[in-house]
Amino acid sequence: MKTLKKLLLFLIFSVFCLESYAIGPVEGNVLRKEIKNRIENILFGFDKNSRVDVKINFKNDQKTIDDNPFVLATPPVENSDYRKIVRSLELTVYSGIEEGKFPEFLIKSVKSVLNEYTRNNKVKYQVISTTAEASGGLWGLTFFQAALLSLLGVSFLLFSVFKIMGVLSSNRQRQELGKLISDNVNSLKTSFEGMSFGGGANSGMDFPTTSKPFNFEISAGGDAFLKDFSLDSLEELLMDSYWSKEDEYAAFLWSKLDIVRKGRLLAKNSRLGDYANFIADLEGVDKKYVNETYYFNPLALHEISNENLTDLVKKYNSVFHLLPKMRVANLLIDATEKKKLYMKKYNQKDTEFELQSINWSEYKSTDKRQFESNLTFYFESVEEEEAFFQEKDIDFSLVKAFPSLTWLTFLESEDARNILGQFNAKELALAWIAPQSTLEQLEELLPDKKVELLRSYTDQIKPNRKSAIFNRIVELTEQKLSLERKSAA
Repeated sequence: MKTLKKLLLFLIFSVFCLESYAIGPVEGNVLRKEIKNRIENILFGFDKNSRVDVKINFKNDQKTIDDNPFVLATPPVENSDYRKIVRSLELTVYSGIEEGKFPEFLIKSVKSVLNEYTRNNKVKYQVISTTAEASGGLWGLTFFQAALLSLLGVSFLLFSVFKIMGVLSSNRQRQELGKLISDNVNSLKTSFEGMSFGGGANSGMDFPTTSKPFNFEISAGGDAFLKDFSLDSLEELLMDSYWSKEDEYAAFLWSKLDIVRKGRLLAKNSRLGDYANFIADLEGVDKKYVNETYYFNPLALHEISNENLTDLVKKYNSVFHLLPKMRVANLLIDATEKKKLYMKKYNQKDTEFELQSINWSEYKSTDKRQFESNLTFYFESVEEEEAFFQEKDIDFSLVKAFPSLTWLTFLESEDARNILGQFNAKELALAWIAPQSTLEQLEELLPDKKVELLRSYTDQIKPNRKSAIFNRIVELTEQKLSLERKSAA
């Protein structure tokens, strides 16, 4: 009888351990499902019929159930360091698109996700005509899944018989086995997700899948961005920001886009590559331009600079009333001229006639914006700063890159005095760091009482080149120097 018990236990544990070792119990299935969903979300934007299969080889610990000779794999713990528990990972992509035709950025995105779990990963691509063909096997099942499905029913029967016979005498054994059965039911469910039964596209027996496409919603001041906002509309919005130098808004919008749309936009518009690098380090500001209904069906202005758009509006006045606020604000015409255009009314027929008369290609711009580097180099010491400004040729375009109070000394005295006058003595003390000759020159621009207060504060406060006050002074100085350069030109 004892031998019979061991034999029966061996059979039932073999059935359930099969799936446990192949995929892992609950936590293993959660991880497999997580990877599957993340990859399918990436691929969905390029091929909505794509599906993936994930095989994980865990670095399993060993666990022995009391009073029996059988060993089960201990599942990985959720929220742990995946690289410590995943030995290798194999991903099979089923798609109607050949491997070589997937965009490079998409392939890199997939590899990046897999590398989060283990560097030892492999991706295979299999071309299919329908998702049903990807599943293969009997009724759309692999051999392993078909075998598991058959054994599952038998296993429940054996479990009931064992309980009646008293084979599972220990409460702990019953709990362990019950949990194992439950885990593998969930595993089987995960295995079937996204598969089709009947082997044909028209079978009408598709099993529901839990995988969802990327959520393309963008937060716009608390209101949900419409899911079906087109790529053309996004391009128009970003390029309006590009020509209008609304870079902070572009940074906000870009940060809300998923990687698939970013890749498509970069491939669609060559100007966006440099622009994306430039705005990546900017702090985004939501100015709610997206709320304008214009962007649901925009004019094709993404290749038309403000200069060219101004010429177009001067010739075809009715276009003025069709433009979004961002482009109107940046037309190179004065307020009086804008008022005349605004007051001039056009009926729909006249507007449509003018639009049909425009040769848009004549107004396309070949210009590209030149972006300044966002890098900032703070001086490590007063001596280093002093040596920098002893150079004969000082380039004022470097004010942002090399912030210093010494730039103030290149302004007209009155301009420098006005900038320093915007801050009280305590605030100036936070930024009062420069070569001694510079500080003495700047003190001459301040009232005597403010100088006394400033000196008393500098004895108590340590100045910092990275303080907000310091950087604000440099920003105001850069603006003044920039205006002087333009006036001189």
